[in-house]
Amino acid sequence: NYKKGSQTIYVRIFRYKCNISLDLSGEANFKRGKDQKGSIASLRASTANALLRILFQGIQNPFVLVDPMCGAGTFLSEAAEFDSALNREFSFKSFPIFKEYESQILEVQEKLQTEPLTMLKQVIGFDNNEKAINVARKNLKDSSLECQIEKADLFNTKEGGLGQIDFKKVIIVNPPWGKRLPGSSQDILKAVYDKYQPDRIGLLMPARWKIN
Repeated sequence: NYKKGSQTIYVRIFRYKCNISLDLSGEANFKRGKDQKGSIASLRASTANALLRILFQGIQNPFVLVDPMCGAGTFLSEAAEFDSALNREFSFKSFPIFKEYESQILEVQEKLQTEPLTMLKQVIGFDNNEKAINVARKNLKDSSLECQIEKADLFNTKEGGLGQIDFKKVIIVNPPWGKRLPGSSQDILKAVYDKYQPDRIGLLMPARWKIN
């Protein structure tokens, strides 16, 4: 098991070949230092973070992020901590050469405190599954950003409204495609647009769906 400060060398022998490798990460690379609870078909936190970086590119004005099918809140949790330093240890930090770069890393971390990467002001999540909502609230309870998680159905026009918001609205949606959500990408986009009038939309969908 990985322990802080450890340096692990792996030796793998198969027939007449020997492979020697040095562990640089410690824990698996997709782990981001937070003990997050998952829901049905939850995304890895590292995947959610990478997709958010694409979605947020070029946004120069204050905005809110809305996930109308938030599940365990992985997107919202990653967005809320977007400007925070990665809170985990890597085994390469125990290598002697790391000392040469430690001051540069600390400088970048300090810069994040004064010059955030985004102008995100709030994260808002909805889901029609009570269990998922409870998990999302637990995952976001210690977030440094204002968070709002409520039970609502995207396709119910009387639920999940935003009210008056003075910022741009960015939507991220990872629908539970398949048996749990019959329909096409066009159905989702129409429901999102009609309800939220967003400035930007990020939608995860099966490759077979086509958007005009």
